[in-house]
Amino acid sequence: MSKALRGIDRTIFILLALILIVLGVWPVLMYFNVEFANYLAEWVQHDVWAAVPEQSWYIYVLIATGILALFFGIWMAIANVRTYRFNGVESAVSDDNGTIKTMFNAAGQGIAQSLAKQPGIESAKSKVAILEKQQTITFTVLANASTELSEVRRLVEESESDFRAAFPDADVQTVYNLHFDKVGK
Repeated sequence: MSKALRGIDRTIFILLALILIVLGVWPVLMYFNVEFANYLAEWVQHDVWAAVPEQSWYIYVLIATGILALFFGIWMAIANVRTYRFNGVESAVSDDNGTIKTMFNAAGQGIAQSLAKQPGIESAKSKVAILEKQQTITFTVLANASTELSEVRRLVEESESDFRAAFPDADVQTVYNLHFDKVGK
């Protein structure tokens, strides 16, 4: 998910949350006769609002609002459901004679399986995705609680070194999330 999409999503949900909070607190304040809540309730002229659907412009505003809401809703659904994954990355040594493509999903899974077999490591997983316009392989490593952090870091640094040696021209960022298992498990 891009920063812009995250910003739009957060803005929409913050505004929705604020509206729901106001609509939830307003009746409570009216019940306790808080002056400004009662003033706002008096400001709402029910006869005027009830007559709005009878206005000649109402149907056009309703249609325009419906169309805008439809397109905005479709755009939001597509933008939030769209996958941000990649797999094959073409090598820099590819030329007119042939193309060399590395499948990083399989490579990431292999590295994760290799990490998981190391002593002191409970499990390791990989995820290949595009994060903020950068192709990224994220490794999540779960270490045994008794394993030293320095040992886990050494294993991760070796894996990173081996990865860079195997794919020297890969424009792929790697992220390692290190977690430790519960003590006494």
